[in-house]
Order: sequence, then structure tokens, then C-alpha cells
Amino acid sequence: MTVGAFVKVLGCLREAGVSSLLQAEALWELRYGPRCVGEFMHTGLVASRAAATQLVNTLERKGMVRREHSVTARNQVKVRLTEKGAELMERAEELSQEEVAA
Repeated sequence: MTVGAFVKVLGCLREAGVSSLLQAEALWELRYGPRCVGEFMHTGLVASRAAATQLVNTLERKGMVRREHSVTARNQVKVRLTEKGAELMERAEELSQEEVAA
């Protein structure tokens, strides 16, 4: 992604209430599908389970993600984009592609 595209994407996310690069990165990762809360630690996004939970709590309050509890593993919680979060990330993806095409 070019610097121009990065700036446009961050501007789009900031307008929607995403207030940190950490939140932006988590949403970007969730574009590919739901993730377990613990996966945010394994990808290096956060350093602890508490930080992962806090990140998900923040994005959930903003209406960007929702938690889904596993029916097979009671302690496993997946996080997925809400419709609002998915639409935002679609727009961010479009902005990143527009800059590349230009």
C-alpha cells in the first residue's frame, strides 16, 4: 500500500471512530474472517490476553465487532466484524485500491 493510500484509509477509519492504529490493524485482520480473541496475541497485535480483551471491548462498544461464543468449546470466543465494521473495511479496501490504480 502506498503512503497516500495509507493516509486515505486512516482518515476513513478515523472519521468512523477508529482511534488507534491497533484498532485499525485488528479491523484489517478481521476482514479475512472471524478470529479467536487469543489469535490477536499470536499475530503479535497485542502482548497479553487482557490487552486482546480490552481491544475487542473497545471495538465492540463502537459497534465494529461482535463476539460469538463457540458451541463446542465454552472458553473459545470468536470475534467477527458487524455489518457496520464490514462496510467500513470495504470502504477502506476500496480507498487502498483506488490509490494503487491511480
